[in-house]
Amino acid sequence: MKITALSIADSKPWSNGDKLLAFFTVEYAGLRLHECLLIRAARDGQFLLAQPPRGDSRQGERRAIEITDPEIRKAMAEAAYNAFLALGGTETNAA
Repeated sequence: MKITALSIADSKPWSNGDKLLAFFTVEYAGLRLHECLLIRAARDGQFLLAQPPRGDSRQGERRAIEITDPEIRKAMAEAAYNAFLALGGTETNAA
């Protein structure tokens, strides 16, 4: 898993309390995904979430790209967070 680009987001928490930390591009297993999201989940303040780019399906019900393997999702979030920190990203109130 390789993070090839990352831009730190300067945003306020969303209405559900989650906070967007960064947008990033990731390469893994021959795939490249642009504009993924690195999110600090509000539920416990320690959970990092990586989301693929929105790309809605034709019905608009779900993202066109899903990460079904929880280990890949976790590795993706960790790799993006390491890049976030390396590029000077900081969080207030992070546990």
